Amino acid sequence: MVNRKNMPGMPVNAIREILRNHRDVDEVALATNFIHEPSWFRKKGESRFRKQDLWEKNRTDRIINKFSWPLRRNFDPYFRNRLKERLDLLQGILFPELFPSMDQCPPITVVDHHTAHAATAYYGSHYDKEDSVLVLTADGSGDGVSSTVSKGYAGEMERLSETTRGGSVGELYSLTTHYLGFRAWEHEYKLMGMAPYSYPDRYIVDQLHQAIQVDNKARFVSNINTDYAYGWLAKLYKRKRFDRICASLQAWFEESMANWVIAASDMMPIAETPVKLACAGGTFMNVKGNQVISEREEVRDMFIFPSAGDESTSVGAAMHVYAKDCLEHGENPKEKIEPISNLYLGPMDQSSFFLDYKPPEGIEIQEHSSRDVTEIVAESLARGEIVARCSGRCEFGARALGNRTIMAKASDHDITDLLNASIKHRDFWMPFAPSILEEDQGKLIENPKCLKAKWMIQAFNTTEEGYRQLKAATHPYDKTARPQTVDKSNGDYYKILEMFKEKSGFSGLLNTSFNLHGFPIVKDAEIAMDTFLGSGLKKMVVGNYVITKVH
Repeated sequence: MVNRKNMPGMPVNAIREILRNHRDVDEVALATNFIHEPSWFRKKGESRFRKQDLWEKNRTDRIINKFSWPLRRNFDPYFRNRLKERLDLLQGILFPELFPSMDQCPPITVVDHHTAHAATAYYGSHYDKEDSVLVLTADGSGDGVSSTVSKGYAGEMERLSETTRGGSVGELYSLTTHYLGFRAWEHEYKLMGMAPYSYPDRYIVDQLHQAIQVDNKARFVSNINTDYAYGWLAKLYKRKRFDRICASLQAWFEESMANWVIAASDMMPIAETPVKLACAGGTFMNVKGNQVISEREEVRDMFIFPSAGDESTSVGAAMHVYAKDCLEHGENPKEKIEPISNLYLGPMDQSSFFLDYKPPEGIEIQEHSSRDVTEIVAESLARGEIVARCSGRCEFGARALGNRTIMAKASDHDITDLLNASIKHRDFWMPFAPSILEEDQGKLIENPKCLKAKWMIQAFNTTEEGYRQLKAATHPYDKTARPQTVDKSNGDYYKILEMFKEKSGFSGLLNTSFNLHGFPIVKDAEIAMDTFLGSGLKKMVVGNYVITKVH
């Protein structure tokens, strides 16, 4: 709403937009008991790791921190005031928008951070109401916890174990991101993307494993407190190559996550193994780690809530509150809560913007029928052109899924240089991703367990034919892809892929988010036009309008 990427704080404008369209509110769910004030998040990538924290605290300090954290969380004025500020702000939005008096505001239920994550995974999954599901959550930390293991059955969840914030696998990954000069909690994917170009240093991997192990209750047990591990990591990584660090970190991460899943699977009854996994939390944005987990023999099926980071905890909080109400009335929440089927939940394209728009010199705007737009886009892509698309509702979350997308012919590897040079300005080693026709995925990716692959949340090996067709949208070194399989539920985008296949013989396109580097995905026609004019793009479609640079 403010066109700032990773904007911290309460999403006031978004809440008001929702309330304008949905005014029947019985209860409000707020995710996470404690969250820092926005100024803390703005500094997280630059100065979060203060000089005095560079060296690991001693054992006594770590033990004190472990036991004092629950008390601080519940009684420290800073922690308590932060929650009160958020509740007051939320009530201040609800009151003038919906209710004649503050007394009539609906109740606001605050849901624990990892409970919210777990709810998205379990209730958002495609599993049947009587399926026994192993629910996993993992991230840096939230409300003093960094990972949980739960069992979901008949609409209820039972937490089996949890790891405190001091044993966070995600935090070690973020500390390494910071060490390598990137922005912690944002650029971890860059380390994952670099990892296949090198090979692990086994000494680094072994040292990381010694720092954090998995016990028989599927908890990460740390010999260091990950809150204060930066100095230890700095010594471990000293004079090591950038790519070797990335490869070592990723290898350790994949092995640790696999060990965790094995231990968690052992907690389920024999009759319920191999397990059906439901996962959420920022750690599950690591698509290569997800691939390793999904390939384990202990795993029968795997669902990861799309855009699994903290942006989806609000969804989980609402699911949890509603599920609790269902259970109190003797109903199975899995019957009442529909599985996540699409993420086109944002604002419409607002293509009416062009009715009164006066284009600058050199810009041609033409309105066409929906079928003609599909024909124009498919023909342009088949010729090797790059086309941006802003049509329908905007996608929710971290992935572009066709409605706010830059498309290109995925079989032409040279197109990636053009995209990076004129539009995206990505790090040269980072791969793009493909959108593929769902019915053709069998010949393009290796997916023997028939896992759902609609949201670019898992990596898969490509087949020989898949690599030929999707070369520009796979990892250049290991030839994996994190695909979006497209079915008829996204009618217009599906038709573009279908017609592109008719004209080119290829079943997939390169799909990257429609935005300039450092900016969020475009919201509507106005921002799309600003982005178009400020980039090297030559052609764009917004609704039924085709916009072209003619010079």
